[in-house]
Amino acid sequence: MPITQSGATPSNADIEQKLDFLLRRVDQLVSAQASNQVGWLSTGELGKKVNRDGRTILKWINAGKFPQRVIKKVARGNGFIYRLQAPEAIELAKGILIGNSENLARGQ
Repeated sequence: MPITQSGATPSNADIEQKLDFLLRRVDQLVSAQASNQVGWLSTGELGKKVNRDGRTILKWINAGKFPQRVIKKVARGNGFIYRLQAPEAIELAKGILIGNSENLARGQ
């Protein structure tokens, strides 16, 4: 057993308490990461979900194929990046791929 700063060996209860704390923290981090991925996607993340490059998604944004309600500009350095709201953006991108983007973008 490792020796603590006070020179004593930690008890099993101390080790279990620290392990429980670490496991709770890992669960919190995993949940936070999962919720972030569900809420907003980068152009690259959306591209991966529909088997396209992130630059293709950016071209679709610039061409107006996504409605403003699913797009968020996020400042990054001197510029910005786009985030798209999932799961609606995924469905819209699939619609663009099959040629049904106008009806989906209008919400029809």
